[in-house]
This record gives sequence, C-alpha cells and structure tokens, in this order.
Amino acid sequence: MGDDVRGHGVLPVAAIGLGTSTIIARRRAGVDDLAGNRPRATAPKRGGAGPRRRALALSKLPVMVNATVREWHDEEGWGVLDCPETPGGCWGHFSAVDADGFRSLEAGQRVGLEWEAPGFQQDGYDYRAVRIVP
Repeated sequence: MGDDVRGHGVLPVAAIGLGTSTIIARRRAGVDDLAGNRPRATAPKRGGAGPRRRALALSKLPVMVNATVREWHDEEGWGVLDCPETPGGCWGHFSAVDADGFRSLEAGQRVGLEWEAPGFQQDGYDYRAVRIVP
C-alpha cells in the first residue's frame, strides 16, 4: 500500500488516524508501510571507481591547445575552429566562449581551445569545443 505516495508528503488513507510522531517513528525505524512491512532488500552497490579507473578518467580531461577560428556565425551562435589536434574542424557554441557580455569571435582570430570527441558528430564535426578562451 502506498508505493506511489511514499516520500511525496501524501499519506495513505489508513494513516489518517495515526499521529505524526507515530508515522515519523515508523519511517525512522525502517518500516515501509502501515502494515509494518520492511522495505525490500536491494542488491548491494558494487565498489566505486578504483585507482585505475580514476586515472583513466583523469587522462580524458580536456587540454588547452591553440586554435584559429575558421568561421563564426554571430546570429546563430556557433562556429568552427581549426587546430592540428582536431582534423576536419571543431564545432564551437557561444556558451563555450569564456568571456563576459556578448560572446563572439572573428574569423582568423587565435584562441585557446579545450575540446572533446563526443563519439557522434555535432553538426557534421567529430570534435566539440568545451571551452574557448579568446
């Protein structure tokens, strides 16, 4: 009873006669419903990321490289940046530009670039800008 209402501040009809302190005490004791049933056991979580897994995650952090803006569309808020590490170009969105106010770039401008390869094409490009520093 009450599987869909637990934790949402709604009490089942059978709980109306019980005092608030009784209901709170039952929840603290681990009682799942008004019949006194305990919650079903769940499988224990497997261990977290070990040292090897953490090292692999750290090795995938973006690295700042120098890039040149190939094209930038102010009205659409995106552009393409070129650098040797991103053959074919790197797609960049205005939200990745690290600047205050209106974030815009000019074709031919040199910038710092942190990029990622998301594993799918972003508007036809294999690489996507994570951070662009004018």
